[in-house]
Amino acid sequence: MDEEDVQKVFKAEIDLMYPPDFDLFNEYIWKVVTEALDWLTLSLSLLSPAIKYYDQEDLKEVSIIAGQTEFNLKKQSKYHYNDDVFKKAVQDAVLKLKETGAKQEIIDLLENMIL
Repeated sequence: MDEEDVQKVFKAEIDLMYPPDFDLFNEYIWKVVTEALDWLTLSLSLLSPAIKYYDQEDLKEVSIIAGQTEFNLKKQSKYHYNDDVFKKAVQDAVLKLKETGAKQEIIDLLENMIL
């Protein structure tokens, strides 16, 4: 709604149970999603050469280091990595996932990473 309580996109209230309004809404959503995908595709093609992709072993280290990032810019981040730090992080994640009722296949995948 704009400042004058007029619907910004459709210029009027729409009822999704009314077929012409439903079609209008679907056309709008389709356009938004299509434009977003086009933008993402273009962005990936431009940025892809600058992205460093890690192999599975390096990914463990950079993931742990990323998790140690201090987002309070007034504090300094302290980074360190070894296999014990990785195993502890995965064990903690598994415990949290079990507490929240995550799918067993996800838990199994993580547990297999530290065997």
